[in-house]
Amino acid sequence: MLERMVAMTHSHPPYSTLAQIVEEMGQLSEAGIDGINIVWPGYERGIEQLRDEILPLTLVAGLRTMD
Repeated sequence: MLERMVAMTHSHPPYSTLAQIVEEMGQLSEAGIDGINIVWPGYERGIEQLRDEILPLTLVAGLRTMD
């Protein structure tokens, strides 16, 4: 239970370019991390940015597929 609580409270704010964020996502994936939580100060804008800018870059990087 404690391990899960610690995992849920750890955060690393991605103050980087979109390419750097995707690169870091790749590094996390290579380390065995299979899921992350992304939050933004402005939720609606953040979801739009995820949909329009970040997810397409993750496809190109091979971090996800359209399946």
